[in-house]
Amino acid sequence: DLIGMRGKVLSMGAITVKVRPMASGEGSEEHFALGEVEFLTSQLMKYIPVGCHVKVTDGRYTNETGTVVAVEKMEGDWIAVLLTDMTNKEVSVRTSQLQESAEISSGQDKLQGYELHDLVVLSGGGTNNEVGVIVRVGREEFSIINNHGVIRDCRPEELRGKRNASSRRAVALDVQGNQIRVGDSVNVTEGPNKGKGASIKHMNRAQLFLYSQTKQEHAGIFVVRSRSCVLAGARNSRGAAAADANASQYA
Repeated sequence: DLIGMRGKVLSMGAITVKVRPMASGEGSEEHFALGEVEFLTSQLMKYIPVGCHVKVTDGRYTNETGTVVAVEKMEGDWIAVLLTDMTNKEVSVRTSQLQESAEISSGQDKLQGYELHDLVVLSGGGTNNEVGVIVRVGREEFSIINNHGVIRDCRPEELRGKRNASSRRAVALDVQGNQIRVGDSVNVTEGPNKGKGASIKHMNRAQLFLYSQTKQEHAGIFVVRSRSCVLAGARNSRGAAAADANASQYA
């Protein structure tokens, strides 16, 4: 008769839990239907409603935060589908591993010598020339945005080293032929990110890994080609060249 009832946990024993049941249809903890009721721990599950913002407290996705988009029973366990704040992807977590939280996780900083925003070489399913930037550091693996803008989950052993130093030495050309380097600010001139301003975090050949503080997903990183950007504040290179040539005639 009590299946589906909600309540507040008052105390926990080795195998039992004492609960104060909440009246059906009431959303406030001030409304309770009965006094104290004792249940076996196996008879209860943590109530995590769809739309709730939560933090993962245990397991593979520990410290991840996000919004619950679905809750379902699978193989005897109640599983919540979580849309994560860091990578904007869906992960499945047992409801017992969640707690309601307003915190927005920034993830861990390091794992086996690799850090957030490192440029790395990938292996294990990618091409020989595949590189990417770490956008999430988990307990056992990374989320990486590769040079095609695709998110991959990789374990440390799937990485073949960093390329931060070579990225800092790299030079590319923007749509106007201006030289651009790591640290420069650019404006995106075409594609889905057209109109956005960002700084160059890393470079790999003609691919730029841009960083924007206003972009919440993928730790602010997105990928564009160098010819789809223009150096912020740059004059049109052809117009500038013509103006300089005219000025030189009167020098």
